[in-house]
Amino acid sequence: MRNILTAISLTIGLGIVGVIVFIVGHSVLEAWLGLEVFKLTYEFFLIIVIGGAISLLYSQFAKRQAEANKIKEEARAIKSERKALQRKFRTEFLQSYNAAKGVRRLLRAKARAITEVNGAKVEMIVVSPYDKQMQQLVHVQLQFETLKEEVESRKDLFSGVPELQDMYEKLGTIESYLNEIVSEYEDTFNLFHKGDLQPISLFPKLAEFIGPYETANDFKTRFKQPAKEIVGGLLKLLTDAA
Repeated sequence: MRNILTAISLTIGLGIVGVIVFIVGHSVLEAWLGLEVFKLTYEFFLIIVIGGAISLLYSQFAKRQAEANKIKEEARAIKSERKALQRKFRTEFLQSYNAAKGVRRLLRAKARAITEVNGAKVEMIVVSPYDKQMQQLVHVQLQFETLKEEVESRKDLFSGVPELQDMYEKLGTIESYLNEIVSEYEDTFNLFHKGDLQPISLFPKLAEFIGPYETANDFKTRFKQPAKEIVGGLLKLLTDAA
C-alpha cells in the first residue's frame, strides 16, 4: 500500500509540473507542438493530476475505513468476550448458590431426627446424611472461594454497576458464612464415634443454617441477602451491556 501511494504521489507531482509548464509556456509549446498536439498533451497532464488525486484520496479513504472497521471489530470482539465471561460467572454463581440451598433443604429433610431423652423430645443430627451433605457443602464453599478470587483478578468485568462495586466483600461474606459451618463439621464430626445420633445443640452453626427461616438471621444477612444483591447486579450488568 505504501509503494502504491508513493507511485501515485509521484505521478501527481509530475502531472502538476507538466500542467504548470503548459500554463507558463503555452505559447512556445503550442507553436512547437501544434494546436491539436498541445491540447491533447495538456489534457493528458490534467487527467494525470485529477485522476491521480482521486486515486490517492480513494486509497486514503479505503485505508482509513479499513482501520476504522478493524477497530470496530476488535471492540465488538472484546465486548462479546466480556459478556461471555460475565454470563459464565453468573451461571457459576447461581449454580453454587442453588447448590448451597439444596444442601440446606436436604439437611433439614434427612439429617434431623427427634428422640426422647429422659422423657423430653430432643432434636438430633443423624450421622450418615449429615456427613454426605456436608461433603457437598465443602465443595460449594470452595466454589464460592474460587468465585471470590475470580472477582479479585478480573475487577474490570464487573465495573460500571454500583451494586457490584463491593461484590468481592459480598462473596467473602457468603464464603465465610459457609466456611464456619464447614469448620464446625471438621471440628465436631468425631463426636459421632459415640453413636449415630448427636444433639443438634452441639452444632450451633448447623442449627442456625437449617433452622426456621424466621430465626436464621445469619443465613438471611450473610448468605441470602448478599447473594440477592449480586444476582441483581449481574442482571443489570448484562442488560446494560446488551
